[in-house]
Amino acid sequence: MKKHDLGAQPVIRLANFWKSEIAPVCGGMTRPFRPKELGQLKMLLGRLGYWTPIVIGWVINNWAAFSKESQAAAGLGSAPPLPHVGFLLCHYHIAVELMVSAAKGLPEQSLFKTSVLEMKEELRKRLEEQLHAWAEAEDALEAS
Repeated sequence: MKKHDLGAQPVIRLANFWKSEIAPVCGGMTRPFRPKELGQLKMLLGRLGYWTPIVIGWVINNWAAFSKESQAAAGLGSAPPLPHVGFLLCHYHIAVELMVSAAKGLPEQSLFKTSVLEMKEELRKRLEEQLHAWAEAEDALEAS
């Protein structure tokens, strides 16, 4: 797995990364990101953190499987035919689970497998911390 240093201006760097990954899929034709899409990338970064470019790269290269699974899981009548930031934001958890499923069949020494399992554990811990913080805030509101 390639390390991604988002450094300064992480949303712009993510947008550029998205464009570089999607260019071969769309025949090199990409349009500028709209402000809403940049906001969606920012939200995705807030949810996935360091792992955002890894998930983006995997999803773009596995869009058919990801969109089909997301469509079925959400009970949607259709899904975007090409990678779409907003759709990924809504269904990123499915992308993570698909990545974990893909990694399970690989040898233990596989860099993809170890990275994906590390990602899943880190995201699980982050979610638990958020749930704990919300529970504490709710308890504090009830106590006051």
